[in-house]
Amino acid sequence: MDRQSTRGEYRVGPGASSLLLIFVAVCLTTVGILTLISALADSRMSDRSMAHTTAYYEATARAQREIGVLDGQLKSAREQARNDAFAYQNAVKALAGDQIAMKVEPEGDDAMQITFYVPIETDNHLEVAMRVPLQLTGPRYQVVRQVAVNTADWTPDETMDMFGEGQPSYGDDEAMSEPGDDDIVVVPSIGEGETIQDEGE
Repeated sequence: MDRQSTRGEYRVGPGASSLLLIFVAVCLTTVGILTLISALADSRMSDRSMAHTTAYYEATARAQREIGVLDGQLKSAREQARNDAFAYQNAVKALAGDQIAMKVEPEGDDAMQITFYVPIETDNHLEVAMRVPLQLTGPRYQVVRQVAVNTADWTPDETMDMFGEGQPSYGDDEAMSEPGDDDIVVVPSIGEGETIQDEGE
């Protein structure tokens, strides 16, 4: 009896436990590597976001300083023009930015628009537009726009076939034809409680 019971037993050798231990170690190593890669990617993204945010607010502060400079120039131009609106208009046209790209354009007959640009990053700048009334009384300016603009060239990806094979595509010289009278389907209106009956009934 002892010999038969011994022959029917199944024993797990030391090799199986070693394989299980290696498998668990490989799984834990893989999870650790993936976690590290994800953490590094999040860190790089956070650094880029922080750098962009810092550059944006530095450009905003520089724009506010430039607005202050322009306000002083407008005040001085008003004092020098006195009651001569034409002289004040010429003084506004002659305004120049403090090492900042600027343009002055007329906005109707009673105001000028001053637009200047403050660089943020390589492909971004802050665009600020000020409306300057030509009246010699009242507010000297009004900021009508302050927005970040992307100046990088955008190239569309034309390598992907959006329609797929066998679908109609229209070239530059082709145009979709207008629907004719035979293509128009008239649907009768249905009142409350009415139904459409088939012609066969």
